[in-house]
Amino acid sequence: MEINKEITISNDSLIKDIQGEFSACYPFLKIEFLLTGKRDASGRNNLIDPGTSLKQLANISEYKIDINRQRTVAEVSQNLQETLGVMVRMCRKSGNVWSTISISDSWTLQSQNVAGEYISSEMAMDTVKPAIYV
Repeated sequence: MEINKEITISNDSLIKDIQGEFSACYPFLKIEFLLTGKRDASGRNNLIDPGTSLKQLANISEYKIDINRQRTVAEVSQNLQETLGVMVRMCRKSGNVWSTISISDSWTLQSQNVAGEYISSEMAMDTVKPAIYV
């Protein structure tokens, strides 16, 4: 039986608190929060500083975000967006790079995390293989 995985947030929580708790459960995934309507010089939405307090974004007395492994990336992203009123972007680790999850956002958190672990381990193995000259 799986233990429920939840992140409890309140006005006193910081963005980095949510990110840290999420990454502790899914080390090959990360969450980024973006300000809607505010774009940088390239036209992209600005990332919210991880040190930002949630009371600067929304009025939340206490809320629990369900991050059980069978939930999809889309479900968790939408849940966070509705609760905080900001855009949410999920990324999966691919070696040393974080790739935005968009096409496969219907995959579960567990599937995405396993894929990130597999891709990262395969890329690491490729970098340590000795060169063979024939």
